[in-house]
Amino acid sequence: MKLVKIGDIHSMLKASHFKATQAFFKYILASDLNGKGVTLLFLGDIVHYANSEPAVVALWLKFCNEYLG
Repeated sequence: MKLVKIGDIHSMLKASHFKATQAFFKYILASDLNGKGVTLLFLGDIVHYANSEPAVVALWLKFCNEYLG
């Protein structure tokens, strides 16, 4: 089993790093990190505010639905 630890993402739609978050998820989904035997461990906040924008929640749900690990 492979364990991949990922720090705080702090997803926010209007943040300058939101496109980087989208690209990071696309990379994970297209790489060998998206497969059986790989566990992603997100350490810290995945969204910046408890009251997140719908597009941020949609991005996370899409990622979770497509991740095979």
